[in-house]
This record gives sequence, C-alpha cells and structure tokens, in this order.
Amino acid sequence: SRRRHQKARTGCGICKRRHIKCDEAKPECQNCLTFKVRCDLAIKNPANEHTLSLMTVKAYNLLLEHLQWPGHTDAVISYMEIKEKHPSPIFNFSGACIADLVRSLVASHLAHIQPQHQNHFRIMAESFSSAGLRALASLLASVDANSSHTVFVAAVLVCITTLAQGPRAGEYLLFSDVAVAELFPLLQGLKSVLTTFSISAIFSGPLRLFSCHTARASRTTADILHLPRLEWIDPFNQLKDFVAQSSGIEMESNVEAVLSLGQCYEAIWGGADLAYQGDAVNGLAFMWTYRLKDDFVYRLQRKDPITLVIFAHFAVLLTSLEYVWFIKGWPEHILSGIAENIDHTYLAWLQWPLGVVG
Repeated sequence: SRRRHQKARTGCGICKRRHIKCDEAKPECQNCLTFKVRCDLAIKNPANEHTLSLMTVKAYNLLLEHLQWPGHTDAVISYMEIKEKHPSPIFNFSGACIADLVRSLVASHLAHIQPQHQNHFRIMAESFSSAGLRALASLLASVDANSSHTVFVAAVLVCITTLAQGPRAGEYLLFSDVAVAELFPLLQGLKSVLTTFSISAIFSGPLRLFSCHTARASRTTADILHLPRLEWIDPFNQLKDFVAQSSGIEMESNVEAVLSLGQCYEAIWGGADLAYQGDAVNGLAFMWTYRLKDDFVYRLQRKDPITLVIFAHFAVLLTSLEYVWFIKGWPEHILSGIAENIDHTYLAWLQWPLGVVG
C-alpha cells in the first residue's frame, strides 16, 4: 500500500507541494537534501541575484519547482499554466514540440545559473530536446502553410537549444571530429521551411506581431550594445587577399563566404568611420552561417584548411553575442577545434582570431 505522509502546513514550499513533513532545517531541509533539489529555505546568494531580473528569477523558480524531481517528467508544469502566468508570443503555439523545446532551453539555463545541479539539468535538457525533435519530425511529415510558422519557430528553437547545451568535445557547430556537425542539418531545415513557404505565411498567426520586412540600420551593433571597439579592417583585408589568391574550383565559393562575413563585421563594428548604413540583418552573427553554400560547409566538414581559416574569423563575430548566456564559451571552443585540426602551415592565420577571442 502507498506510504502515508503527514500533511505539511509549515516548512519549505517543496515539502508543502508534495504534502510531506518538513523539518525546516536551514539552510536546507533534509527532504530537499535527500532529493538533491533547491530548498526554499536555502540562504540566497545576493552576489548572484543581480545578474537576473526579478521577473526572470520568478519565472525560472516556477519552472524549477517542476523540473527538478528526477524520474518525474510528468510533473513538469503544464503548458497552459506557463502561458497564463508568463504570457509571451512563443507560448501562442499549440505544438508539443514547442513546449518541449522551451523546457529544454529552460533546463539548460538552469544548468548555467545553478552549477551545483548542472548534471541533473543537462540530462533534463537533453531529454526534452529529444522529445521536441521527435514531435517536430512528426509535424514535418504533414507540414503545410497553416503549420509553417510552428515548424519555423521549432527549427529556430532547435538551433538555440543545441547552442544552449554548451560546447562538447569534438563538436564545433559546423564541423565535427566524428560525424556531420549538429548545426548544419538544422540550418538546412530552417532554409527549407523559408524556401518552401512564403514569408507572409510563416509570419502569420502567432508570429504576426513580428516584422518580416527587411529593415535598414543606421547604427552599428557595437554602438547599440556598447561593445568594445575592434580593429578588424586590416586583418580582414589580409584574409580577403589570402583567399582570393588561393587556387582551385572552390576559390569563388570561399571569396563569397569572406565577403558575406565582411558585411557582418561592418554591421557589427562599423567601417573605417565606425559607422554603418545598411541591411539590419547583417548585424546578426548567425546570418553568415545561414547564407553559407552547402559546398562550403561540406569542405569545412572535411577540414579544408582555407575554410577552417575563414570559420576562425566567424568565431570573432560570435564574441559580439557573448552577453547571451548560451553563446559563452563557443568562440574559444571553435578556435580550439580549428587549431587542433588545421594543417600547421596555416596556423599563422589563426593568430588574429585567437588574439581577439583570448
């Protein structure tokens, strides 16, 4: 028969919700210590609280309560309750894949902000990510204009959750030591959705509030985000000359990738006058990866040295996004992978990216 517990009317919030007796020991009660979960009675660390807004703390505490119990994934907070308590455009989707991918992202963030429970939350993140991918695969079998916006958001979330799970040994976003790099098929899926369905169809329904028109920027990303100045023009011109002087049928594709990369550099850090007037999407670092031709990525996966050199300069672009928690560590990780795999005669071309990234 089921073990009976004395109902808790005092004590920590975890014990109350599970209707068990709490010994109210501080800084953490015995039940929470036993189950290795965060106790409401734990003394908060004021030094860490300033990094998150009060709303973020409340939202993540709400989700934390339902993510932390091992073996009880059915206890995760209901999707409707999340929507009611924390309204957001992302919660206007009914697809199960969106719910699971959001939960995966939350679990990864909890692993980031609570290192003492890092392994547990990483397992949770991978579990929800796998569930989200299975649901997305099922949705793709019958995708149409009405569901295109859901598939688009799911594809974006898959890319983000992949980054959020953090750098992994042998995996460097667009090339890998063992198999096809994770991000490449995800980007292909994103492109497929955008080319199969019209922009107006995708940016309808829950996405109708988002602008789908090309915007013009009048300020650099560095100016907007108060990023430090970067002297990039001379090193980048050297890269362009190096690639242009290379031989082989792939030279044209490499030059195209470098020019596209230069557009992003200028939008983020400005030209010689530190200003930028142009397409706003160039200020998005990952726009470069989206624009890459498949043949360039295939050469990158074969660890062609010139494509690795170009990719090393993309790692510098990522430093403009390091204020986002799930980008931290990726620039260094990518460069370390390139340095380990590139022919030693090309190592000199990594000096500038390594000097910037550190």
